[in-house]
Amino acid sequence: MKHIKDGIASLLSIQEGIAVVGVAADGQEAITQAQTLSPDVILMDIR
Repeated sequence: MKHIKDGIASLLSIQEGIAVVGVAADGQEAITQAQTLSPDVILMDIR
């Protein structure tokens, strides 16, 4: 799954106007990063 996350982050990073500020391994890490980084958009896969 890490390869998929890294691939998506790489594809987004090369787009003009998009900055990937974090990649999380699980929901708790995503919450922590969201609180710390205050991103404009969060892309998540929820199972």
